[in-house]
Amino acid sequence: SRMGFIGRLWIALAGIGAAALLFVALMFVQHRSWMETTAEHELFSNNVSMIREAVAKAHILAGEALATSRADLYGQSLSEIDKAISLSDEVGVHIKPDDSEFVSIIKAHTSQLGELKQSTTERWRLAGKEGYATAEIRFHNDFYKALKLSEEITAAMRSRTSSSIAKIEGRFRLKLAIWMAIVVGGLTALIVMARKREKVESVLRQSEESLAHAQSIANIGSWDWNIVTSELSWSDEIYRIFGLKPQEFGATYEAFLSYIHPDDSELVTKAVDTAIKEKIPYSIEHRLVRPDGSIRIVHERGETSYGPDGTPVRMVGTVQDITERKQTEDQLTLASQVFENALEGVIITDTTGMVQFANPAVLTITGYTPEEVIGQNPRIFRSDRHPREFYEKMWKSIATEGGWQGIIWNRRKDGEAFPEWLSITAVKDYTGKAMRYVSVFYDMSLIKQSEDTLRRQAYEDALTKLPNRLLFEDRLATSIASAGKAGGKVGVALIGLDRLKNINETLGFPAGDQLIQKAAERLRPLVNDGDTLARFGGDEFVCVLNDLKDEQDMVKMMLSMLEGLSLPFSIDGRELFITASAGAAFYPSDSSDSATLVQDALVAMRRAKNQDRNSYQLYTTAMNTRSYERLSLENDLRKAIGREEFAVYYQPKLSIKTGAIVGMEALVRWIHPVHGMVSPVKFIPLAEETGLIAPIGEFVMTEALTQLKKWVAHGYGDISVAVNLSAAQFRDKGLLKTIGNTLDHVGIAPLRLDIEITESMVMGDVNAAITTLKNLRDMGVRISMDDFGTGYSSLSYLKRFPIHCLKVDRSFIRDIPANADDVAITSAIISMAHSLNLTVVAEGVETMEQLEFLRANACDELQGYLFSPPVPAPEMGKMLASGKSLYALK
Repeated sequence: SRMGFIGRLWIALAGIGAAALLFVALMFVQHRSWMETTAEHELFSNNVSMIREAVAKAHILAGEALATSRADLYGQSLSEIDKAISLSDEVGVHIKPDDSEFVSIIKAHTSQLGELKQSTTERWRLAGKEGYATAEIRFHNDFYKALKLSEEITAAMRSRTSSSIAKIEGRFRLKLAIWMAIVVGGLTALIVMARKREKVESVLRQSEESLAHAQSIANIGSWDWNIVTSELSWSDEIYRIFGLKPQEFGATYEAFLSYIHPDDSELVTKAVDTAIKEKIPYSIEHRLVRPDGSIRIVHERGETSYGPDGTPVRMVGTVQDITERKQTEDQLTLASQVFENALEGVIITDTTGMVQFANPAVLTITGYTPEEVIGQNPRIFRSDRHPREFYEKMWKSIATEGGWQGIIWNRRKDGEAFPEWLSITAVKDYTGKAMRYVSVFYDMSLIKQSEDTLRRQAYEDALTKLPNRLLFEDRLATSIASAGKAGGKVGVALIGLDRLKNINETLGFPAGDQLIQKAAERLRPLVNDGDTLARFGGDEFVCVLNDLKDEQDMVKMMLSMLEGLSLPFSIDGRELFITASAGAAFYPSDSSDSATLVQDALVAMRRAKNQDRNSYQLYTTAMNTRSYERLSLENDLRKAIGREEFAVYYQPKLSIKTGAIVGMEALVRWIHPVHGMVSPVKFIPLAEETGLIAPIGEFVMTEALTQLKKWVAHGYGDISVAVNLSAAQFRDKGLLKTIGNTLDHVGIAPLRLDIEITESMVMGDVNAAITTLKNLRDMGVRISMDDFGTGYSSLSYLKRFPIHCLKVDRSFIRDIPANADDVAITSAIISMAHSLNLTVVAEGVETMEQLEFLRANACDELQGYLFSPPVPAPEMGKMLASGKSLYALK
């Protein structure tokens, strides 16, 4: 206070100076401490970062070395680990001795790196012996431990640095107070700089978004390929085109190739290689396969950058999805081909009516040349058959409704008028204004000709030129409708040629076709005008007679047809004779609808075929009932085999001399689930006709032999079983194989099987029958001729047949001894059979008188109700077990 102003000023200045010097000194000290801490932290941070980078790189190199078995990569991996160890040691040198915790972490890390090196070497040896998969798990774990320890060093380093900074934080408070103005100014400058940076970043971000949006609109993505490292960078649009997410893509050139269509992979590889070698850009189209299996077509471009030494280092390019464009091009190409090859004429005009396009069909239909049509008005085709109002109405419809279609007459270049079906459509722009008109037409005259041809083919039989079944049904329906209104009668007759199958099989189908044609020629004149003769199908003709007075008119017609067909036919130089069978039904007495009337006539015709060929039958209700019963029985018979409804009954055969059971005959029985036991007289002929007798016969033989084997095993004597063969089985070329397989399957001796045949079976083709019988005899099977005496036996053939037994038919046994003729015939058969060394079995023995006669005439065996009717297997077994005898009946 004693100082003057000048002194105070100097003191103030000195204080300010001292304070400034002190502040500078403090700032220097604080700055030095800060710099040391910062330098140490930066040193440690850089070294730790370099250690982690070396460990990570060693990890990658070691993984590739193990995967590819490359020793050079393995060596590089060890070098990177050594580098990490060296850097860790360098960190340890700069740590102060009093920082024991950090020193121990560094030492542990250095030790861990040494163990990592040793572990990598062991994994390399293990992979060489057992493969990468075995060494992989522990290999990755060792590197992860090393990296984790590096992270611990980083954490410790951060903790240590934070502690140091906390110590000097108080020292900075004075500096912060003194330098507040500077800080405020600096903050102001930073804010200004930050705003400038944010603005720049915003502009850049908008630019990137605009680029991505533009790529999305154009379906174009960009890529950047580092050729040296094989790293590949894609824009977002390429990921969309490939149907991938960034995390799903390996970001390498090889990963990119894996999504190329297999058929285009070589094309892409070759284009890229050529572009790199010849230093030219490339541009190709190829397909790629998305992860979901869909295929896209892309247009790819690329250009290569080279280093100072000419080595390719980088390639950039674009990928554009052109799938929709290619599809559109394909559709346009297809549409063009359709127009070019269409049978319909297509004309496109502008709004003034001038023709801009005409396909080849237009020229073909009209006869004009392209030069005469293009640039002209379609009025050149006008026929002048339509009034002006017709065209005004047409164009009004086009203007209001957008199109018109209908039949119009036009004229060809040569002046011929023709009808055409024309369709005109207006093609409009987005405003609804017509831009063009498209006309499509076809020649109705050609279609009419085709329709006439098709109509004729649809209603005419190709072979006989008679109306076919379709036209017949139409005319029959018309006739019935007319007769219903007038109260008249209509007759339907079906005429079927007999045994046409034999002619087809003997002379061939061409001969059969000629016969059908000539039969049609004979029948046609016999039909009155107004009536219809048609080919019903195959060998059948059908006739519709209108305005019948009574059934006799139809009978006369059928008789004249049968007589006409009975005359000889000349076919290929041969004279052939045929017969026919006819059946008739009448409206309205038999049926009131056409389908049922035809069915009734068919039933009557089949009745005529079954009863007496070369005859006719008139339909009756009883006839239809029998037909349906037979059809029902046939359907049930077909199902009976699968349902196991058949059973085998056995009728004993006995020795007349001893009275003992020496065998039995196996007889099939059908036990129907509804009708009970069905007589063999009903179903055996039906089975033979339908071909079902073969599986039934095989069932009977297998069942009978299986049962016989059981009886033989029980010690029931030297017995055999007789099985009847049908004519179809006997003619079967596989008969011997079937019998042999059955015997082998059952496991029984052939001599225990007795095959029974009839005279009619062997007298058809004697030589073939003898061959079959000899083969059966050689097999060891016994053969019996059943129902002997009822057929047309020839003794000269009989002695040639290799048979073992004759069975006298029950018709001769029934009236013995009352009927002298039966006595004489039976005695003669027994005597003749014995002279041929054949065993004789008498069937149908029912009385003791018959037995006495047979025993007196030295008959060998018998069957009949005198002893037992056919019985099921259990009852037959009881007879065998009890030793039941013929003479015990007394």
